[in-house]
Amino acid sequence: MQCTTDYPCKINDVNLLVIPMLSKKFNMKVGFSDHTLGYESAIAASAMGAVVIEKHITLNKKMPGPDHKASLNPKEFKEYVALIRNVEKALGKSKKQPTYPKTSRNLSSQKLTQPHNTKIMQPQKKSCNLSTKK
Repeated sequence: MQCTTDYPCKINDVNLLVIPMLSKKFNMKVGFSDHTLGYESAIAASAMGAVVIEKHITLNKKMPGPDHKASLNPKEFKEYVALIRNVEKALGKSKKQPTYPKTSRNLSSQKLTQPHNTKIMQPQKKSCNLSTKK
């Protein structure tokens, strides 16, 4: 688990590049303990291979104690998790393959055609006899 025990942790001290290094060196899955303000570090940690993200939650950021200021309230935590899940989806798989969204597939598969009896480079009248076909 990559963790910096500063509450809140300064963004310059997060050191997310250690996540892939630890994973490779110890041949293990690595997590990230997020003590930063904001969501960026956890999102980046997820993109860098962290498989567990730890974040404190609180009901009141003004409560006494060292970690309430860097904690999230329940509403913020829900958004935090949703953003991390979106990053996981966006990362996809390591296999390159085309995607075929239904809306663009229909448009991109149409071709502009010209009647067979029209010669190439023949000037056309204003009302061309062109149509689209699939």
